[in-house]
Amino acid sequence: MHVGNSPDACNCGIGIDGKEFETVDKFCYLGSMVASDGSISEEIKRRIGMSLASFQSLKCSLWKRKEISVAVKMRVFRAIVLSRLLYGAETWPLLAGDLQRLEAFQMFCLRRILRISWMDHVNNTTVRERCQQPSMEALLRQKRLRWLGHVQRMDIQVRLPKQLLWGRLSEGMRRQGGHKKRWIDVCMQDLKDCGVLCSWKDTCLNRHEWANIVRAEVGVTKKEILRQQKKPNDALNIDNDVVDGVGLSVPESDMPNETLMCPVCNRVCSREKEIVRDMVVPLSVQKQYF
Repeated sequence: MHVGNSPDACNCGIGIDGKEFETVDKFCYLGSMVASDGSISEEIKRRIGMSLASFQSLKCSLWKRKEISVAVKMRVFRAIVLSRLLYGAETWPLLAGDLQRLEAFQMFCLRRILRISWMDHVNNTTVRERCQQPSMEALLRQKRLRWLGHVQRMDIQVRLPKQLLWGRLSEGMRRQGGHKKRWIDVCMQDLKDCGVLCSWKDTCLNRHEWANIVRAEVGVTKKEILRQQKKPNDALNIDNDVVDGVGLSVPESDMPNETLMCPVCNRVCSREKEIVRDMVVPLSVQKQYF
């Protein structure tokens, strides 16, 4: 197998004693699928298939037995299924599609453990809370940050992993346009989401402090991080209600307590939500926001 886009590399062959080796696009090495283009999609599909076989093998003997508690089932799930699924996951340069496949497989397993059908209309957050299981995104972030801190504490003069992490080619450059996501790019995004992008190299030298940071990020998902980083607009508090169909939202704190009469149906509105719902905006509010 060759790695690269050079046409000369595709035509070169390797042989011993006159016998040429077959050139392949992927092969399994030390339990992981290695691809020529550096992607991990095939490895994730293979891991999901192996984990599904392990999960289905315990279907009748464990998952369907009502006398066994959910806590015991989750301990077996983490020890057998999840460990097989996430073997070597700390080095995966995950894409959005790969993360969705892993998250979908985990939710499939958790719903089978809780015996919840799609007809019950139970969302994924409630399922994870009942199982006390963090999201796949949080688990993978924890694995990456733990491994990143371990590599950073290595001696760069002696240890090869740190040399490969910070080493760069002396010749050549990345082509223009969209680049393939590297593992270090995923880690930098994780550090940015955790708020330690500027000080992580010094922080990870303290093993206990870095371990506390990694544990704190287990239950935090990407959506929660974006929700925390989003700053509200001080000038106008945007609400979900729409006034007069033009997208204007009036803060409830600024709505007066006076009663208003609708000019269309002569209905008296005394509550603030009724005022917004019936599209009746006081003149004082109109002058303030228009």
